[in-house]
Amino acid sequence: MCCAHRLLSAALAALSLLVLALMAVPSSGAAGPVELDNAGLVQMLENLGYEPKEGKYPNGNPFQTIAGATPELTWSANLSVNPSTHLIWLEMNFWSLQGDQKFPYDVLLEALERNFQLDTMRYVYLKESRKFRLAGSLPNRDIKPVQIKALIDEAVNEAQQTQHLWNPNKWRQQPAKDEPAKAPDQEEAAEQEAP
Repeated sequence: MCCAHRLLSAALAALSLLVLALMAVPSSGAAGPVELDNAGLVQMLENLGYEPKEGKYPNGNPFQTIAGATPELTWSANLSVNPSTHLIWLEMNFWSLQGDQKFPYDVLLEALERNFQLDTMRYVYLKESRKFRLAGSLPNRDIKPVQIKALIDEAVNEAQQTQHLWNPNKWRQQPAKDEPAKAPDQEEAAEQEAP
């Protein structure tokens, strides 16, 4: 019994030393957020039922093009992981202005107004290429498939509802004005409203 007691005491002492040693090791802190890479994005899109096709930006970075259709719209979108900004981007390119074609003023105004109603998406005009697009991003931290799906769904729903903004065939037929009509100043407006 005496040997068993010594053996038990020695085992407890060894265990205590092990616990103290583990407690003394500096921890590296909690693991940081996990960032999705291009391969992870491809896998996530495939798991969501899409068939991503890889393309390359002029700088060589990859993007994934996915496509789909609803009764009202056939669409495609590019998704990419940007390691320098730690964002996942979605872009829907609608069209480019041709020649001397101009945006109708009311189209631009409504697109700007809609930017304040959207969650993660924004209408963007690229001056150099004269392209109009819908773009949005998510922080690349612990991304879940439901977040990617929500980003895609928001873009598709917005594109469906606003074809009159981005489809030139649905624009009003009057020529675009270079500048909006002058708004009356406050005094003129007050005079017009006075009884």
